[in-house]
Amino acid sequence: MKATKVLCGILTCAILFGNAGIVHAKETQSARNIPALTAEMMEESINLSAQSARMSGNVSAGYVTGYLSDTSDGALYTITVPNGCMMQAQLEQPGNAAIDYDLYIFDKDDNSIDASENVTNVVNGKTLVEDVAVINTTGTEAEYKILVNSFVGGSETEAYTLTYALTDVYDDYETDEQPRRAGEFVFSSASDSISDRNISSPIDSDWYMFTVPSGYDEMQLNISSSSANSHAVLAYKNIATDGTYQMAPVSLSSGKNAVTAGDVYYLKVCYGGALNGFAQDSIENYTLSINFSVKSLEPGSISITGFEGGTYVTYGYGRLYRVTGGTLTVKGIVKDTEGKDLANAPVLVAFANPAWEGDSRYGLVPAEGVTDASGRFTITVTLPPKAGLECYYVNPSTHYYDTCTVIATPGNDLYATDFVYQYAYSAYGDNT
Repeated sequence: MKATKVLCGILTCAILFGNAGIVHAKETQSARNIPALTAEMMEESINLSAQSARMSGNVSAGYVTGYLSDTSDGALYTITVPNGCMMQAQLEQPGNAAIDYDLYIFDKDDNSIDASENVTNVVNGKTLVEDVAVINTTGTEAEYKILVNSFVGGSETEAYTLTYALTDVYDDYETDEQPRRAGEFVFSSASDSISDRNISSPIDSDWYMFTVPSGYDEMQLNISSSSANSHAVLAYKNIATDGTYQMAPVSLSSGKNAVTAGDVYYLKVCYGGALNGFAQDSIENYTLSINFSVKSLEPGSISITGFEGGTYVTYGYGRLYRVTGGTLTVKGIVKDTEGKDLANAPVLVAFANPAWEGDSRYGLVPAEGVTDASGRFTITVTLPPKAGLECYYVNPSTHYYDTCTVIATPGNDLYATDFVYQYAYSAYGDNT
């Protein structure tokens, strides 16, 4: 048996009546056996309409609280919906991992109309609310039944809250109150948006889903509206693997967020304020945009890995690379702050011969390039004139050269340096 206590709060307010590459409202069937309405439920049912009088052109919303004591326990509510209006119901169950409540709508003949059967996943003391909705298209006023049912567990000390709303202002894509009815974004470019939806009641929820396209690793979400009502965008991933919906919240910032290509996200757009703070005269369309980009990492290291244009020799400073021609090719690699090869990074190489120190033309000779897909660079620098300030005897001649510095930088405070000999000329005999 259920133990039920009821507390009620009513909001009644007047309102004014008022795409992207999205596949809308993919209907799926209930994953669980829809519970039967029992005579006991009918006897103990609570009439919500009696507590929430509604006039044409208004939004009405209210709530009740109650308790379910055990698995298969249920609480039934009835509500009268005017023709052409949408009725929404939302269930917030206790934040208890051992409890899994579901929410259903039936018509007056006990035919199932809608079901919300999310699998409990308690994070920070809460699990995703259950949401159902129906639009009365019967041509006349109609009675509907709302069932709160325990799929698993119960508690006589932890209450659930059932919130309900009636509205005659809604967009063409209702009802999509649950992740199983999410409209899917299909991206043909790095961004997409939708701007013909609105949040039409304090508990209205619009669901979307998308797969992160290949080639992108950052995502930014944005929502805007001229409405006085705040709009929230909540992100989730479905961690269930059996065809059900067990939604895990994903924390996203207002800026760019790291994502992985191929991952599937669900977005819930809803009202972000208190139930009694919903602005009845400010139901306006919102614009939801999703933008993908490639993460731009900063260089974390640079190194010089080799040269071309000469050979290694041993002079006064030991074994170094010696360049004999008018150019030197410098090779190296740039890695990002995570230690991965950084592609398309600009690199500046400079050649400094001390003989030309302070000279505006030859003191520091630069050359520029860009790393390849593997973070490698190969940059050729034109050398300044040779001076031959140093010498070293290599039998049978004396070699004249300059010990020069090669610098490579990706444009920040990172530098890699190496030394080379710039060969000038030779003279026979020991002239050291």
